[in-house]
This record gives sequence, structure tokens and C-alpha cells, in this order.
Amino acid sequence: MPFSNYLSVLTINGTTLKNLLTTTIIDTLPQGSHAGKFPYVGGMRYTFTEDNKNVSGSITAIEVNTGTETDPKWAAVTGDAEYVVIVNNYNASGNDGWNALGNAQLSTTDRVDLVKTATGYKAYPVDHLTFNADKNTYSVVYTGDVPSCDDGGVDICNTDALSFIDYAKDKVVLKSLPFETTTVIYK
Repeated sequence: MPFSNYLSVLTINGTTLKNLLTTTIIDTLPQGSHAGKFPYVGGMRYTFTEDNKNVSGSITAIEVNTGTETDPKWAAVTGDAEYVVIVNNYNASGNDGWNALGNAQLSTTDRVDLVKTATGYKAYPVDHLTFNADKNTYSVVYTGDVPSCDDGGVDICNTDALSFIDYAKDKVVLKSLPFETTTVIYK
């Protein structure tokens, strides 16, 4: 991956999750829009129903898998329930139209950013985000040290890709799932 992102792990409620999915999908609907912000998922599935072609729509179903990959058990996402999500730090910080995630962390968060070092992964707890309305950007406020991408002259912040590589080394992970994760319905 060319972006040198690292992983962020945080808890959000079902209302925020549904809002995040809805707003990021709507932003990808117009012809020629930037589709890189589209929310691809693992461990859950959802249906987005487009109400007005290339303009609007809504999440009509959203579920998390409480079973296994081979024996999925689907449970509806509820508004007040909390869900742990793992996303790259760029999107976790509200960038690329992921404002719902940025807004959810303005007062407090349990978010932890993970950076790979020469000796393993290091966690950086986040206290909250701030929002700069003039620039329409969020800034991360850490509880202590700020992540450094320089580990003895080596850029090590590409944790999103590196963590996947570490996980996949001895596993066959690139295979089709036995169920759909995203369904888009056009009317």
C-alpha cells in the first residue's frame, strides 16, 4: 500500500456505524466520484438501497457475524450497542468523507493506533480528536507519545499492509467468502 497508514482500533455504537456506511456510500454514488472511500467490510454485511439514482439511498439492513466464517450467525446491528472496528488511521481520523468516525471521537475515544517497529507493534492511545472548521479537517490528540514512522531510518507506518502480511504469511486468506458482505440495490 502506498499510503503509509497504520491501524486504528476503536469502539463505536451502531448508530455511528450505520451513519458512517450511509454517508460514505452516498458520496461514492455520483458518476465519476472518488470510489476509494467506499466502506468495504469484514465480519459484517449490509444492504444499501439507492433511492434516487446516483444521489441518495439508505442502509436497509446491517448485521455482524457472531459465528465463524464457515458457520456465520448474523445479528442485527442496534443503535446503542457498541462495536469494535479496525480501520486505517487516515479514515479513523475522519478523512476522505469518513466524518461520522471523526465526529464520534471529538469528546473522547478508546481508540488505539498501532505502529509496527523493529521489535513488534506499538500502541498509541488517542484521547480525542479536534475539528478545524476552517480547513474541514480533524486532528488527533494522543494521551502520550505521538506515533513516529521512523524506526532507525526505516518508514514503518505502513502497518495496515504490514499487519495483513504478518497475518497472511501462513494462511490462505484470499478466497471467496461463502456469503455476500455488501449488497447495493438500485431502484
